[in-house]
Amino acid sequence: MMNRAELKNNNSSIIELFAVTVSIVAGLLSWLSRWGFDRDFSLIVKSILIAFILFLTPHLFSTWVNEKDEFKWYLSKPMFFLYTFFFLLGLGKLSILLDLDVSIPVSIAGLMVFVGIMKDLGFLNNYRNIIFLILIFVGFGIWSTSVHTWDHYFHPLMREKIISGAWAHREPIWHASMAGMYKTYGVMSTGLDGLVPIYYHNFGHLVYGLLSGLLKIDTNTFLNICVPIIIIPIFFYMFILTAKIISAFFGIRFIENNYKVWIIVLSMFALPLPTRLLPETYHYINSTSYSTALILTFLLLSINITFFQNKKKRNINVLSKEDIYFILISILIFLFTAFSKISFLYIVGAIYAYIIIRLKFFKKPLGVYLFLGLALVSIIMYYRTILPLRDYPTLAFNESGGPILQDF
Repeated sequence: MMNRAELKNNNSSIIELFAVTVSIVAGLLSWLSRWGFDRDFSLIVKSILIAFILFLTPHLFSTWVNEKDEFKWYLSKPMFFLYTFFFLLGLGKLSILLDLDVSIPVSIAGLMVFVGIMKDLGFLNNYRNIIFLILIFVGFGIWSTSVHTWDHYFHPLMREKIISGAWAHREPIWHASMAGMYKTYGVMSTGLDGLVPIYYHNFGHLVYGLLSGLLKIDTNTFLNICVPIIIIPIFFYMFILTAKIISAFFGIRFIENNYKVWIIVLSMFALPLPTRLLPETYHYINSTSYSTALILTFLLLSINITFFQNKKKRNINVLSKEDIYFILISILIFLFTAFSKISFLYIVGAIYAYIIIRLKFFKKPLGVYLFLGLALVSIIMYYRTILPLRDYPTLAFNESGGPILQDF
């Protein structure tokens, strides 16, 4: 179990400060970019406050719960993030079904969470260092927001670009259509040939559709204005939180209040080289499916490591109720990851299966059920996604969902 010193270090607020700063900077830039056009300042504020809920609620609850009792994996930051994230998705679905506008009470809750965490000023002991860190975070926010509009795929003026006939790439419009059709009709489709299902990278569209329903906006607005405020900070938040958890697992201290660490992280992501020399540019941020799958992968990894760190002092041969809960959570996250991007079914599944075999978990009940869960997800994805992809008349890569006409 974690002692008090480890718990205090684990619940430092620097990562939350980073995510909040990136979200605020993205909101400000999105608002300024529409200078001279219709601007909805309330949408920017509500998006930022919803982001506050996602970043700050896990910190508040994990600190409050674990200070009163011994550390438990299902009350850790990654698990509270999971609870909060799916709670907001559920509210979005409820808002759509009942035609309710819950964005204002949710925003008020976000403001209350922000005020609550401001009482935790332990990370402000070194004001000079914190100011320098915030400047780095602001630079990170400027870069991540500009990357979202890189290569003109997404832009806060997307609606005006479509109306005026300016260059607007069809891919973000396609993603907005998919998310919008799920939001309106509950079907993953573009609607061009009726409600023809498209079995391709669906979970990201589900998330965008439900969050746009929570904010009571169209999905095109969400993709081009709200994604840099909510989704992109989530990506970096989960990556850094996972890196910190992995470091703690291997006994390496993650010094998050050291500005050198953040400069290295920024340089690693910003790729300060000509893009023509890089095999991978910023697709992991711009792609709806790619970014969603990576977020879920980080979440799966952090929950697994937290669980095994918490369990290593207990008997792994005995299957408890906590273990069953962990197995169900891991299988569901893996399923959602595969629905987000089909290639992650092979990548994450193969790595997970290798670890189970390499550590000989298959000899223990926990490993057996995890392995069976991986197999079950693979079977579901084969019949739900892979087979429809091979069905030529409804090939998912055809953006209309209908047959592809070949040029001969």
